[in-house]
Amino acid sequence: MTAVYYRRPTPYAARFGHLPAQQRDFAAAEARRGLGGILNALHGVLYVNHPYAVPQADFKPVQLQRFAEVGLQIPPTLVANDVQAARKFAADHEHIIYKTFRGLPRSEDGHIGAIWAQRVEPDDFDGSVAVTAHLFQAEIPKTGDVRVTVVGRRVFAFALTGDGDAPEHWTAIECNPNGQWGWLPDAQAITNAFADILSRKETAGHDRAR
Repeated sequence: MTAVYYRRPTPYAARFGHLPAQQRDFAAAEARRGLGGILNALHGVLYVNHPYAVPQADFKPVQLQRFAEVGLQIPPTLVANDVQAARKFAADHEHIIYKTFRGLPRSEDGHIGAIWAQRVEPDDFDGSVAVTAHLFQAEIPKTGDVRVTVVGRRVFAFALTGDGDAPEHWTAIECNPNGQWGWLPDAQAITNAFADILSRKETAGHDRAR
């Protein structure tokens, strides 16, 4: 084996759903530490992406910090579960949005829901804010969206919306380490870039390519 393409595998627990809860949890944990342990530690193998690298890149606060470190502009952001802090943040900005850190888990019947990024008002906040952490950001007026896909050392950028005018300011919003790109116009070129890396026709620069 020379390369591993690791992208959004199904949960270990899915195949053990017919078992009682204790046995299901045990079987999933054993699979994670057995098969997962082997896949995570193959020597001399190129990973795209390494299983350890994906969760590291999946935390939105870390993404925003990294964006700022490399000189990109980010929205004013608050991570908090304090209602007064949330109200003050909302008062300091004309409009703010709320979005989830990760998204909804599967329901008991296996369905996946979604909570979309949405505008919130100071009057929306009550004691329920204290239940868990929340991500609030100043709403950024936009003239367009750009999707950037990075495969090894190759960068693919595509404007999704906009009237053709270059924006006055660029704002980095988030990074998806398992991004969807099959629907983009340059999907074939991105596919070829992945194939080149996995076949070692092009080096990724690191054995844990991101």
